[in-house]
Amino acid sequence: MRKRIYIAEDIEDLRETVSEIYHNHGYGVEGFRNGELLLKRIHDGSEMPDLVVTDVWMPILDGIRVTKKLRRDARTRNIKIIAMSADAGSKQCLEAGADAHMEKPFGIEELISKTRMLLNQ
Repeated sequence: MRKRIYIAEDIEDLRETVSEIYHNHGYGVEGFRNGELLLKRIHDGSEMPDLVVTDVWMPILDGIRVTKKLRRDARTRNIKIIAMSADAGSKQCLEAGADAHMEKPFGIEELISKTRMLLNQ
């Protein structure tokens, strides 16, 4: 079965690039411009993502709060999370419960390697 990845990133070009990378590596991908839309999709949808990749600093609902909300909910607490940020904010996501962090800019190999590690592929 194809693994499903949700991406929350407010910068459209980056969200589309990361989505395309994942798509080209065989993953099912959905992108969201903020954490609120991502959480709404998770709670309204019938399918859970296997992995959430979230920007730390976004308007409306940032990656730190997304991570905390996912970890508090019994239905979502086991979803793997990668936090990404251009500064040390990813470490705050790790403290909130993210499984990994990536500092922007990052390479395709690093992204896919961390993804495969978390999804045990």
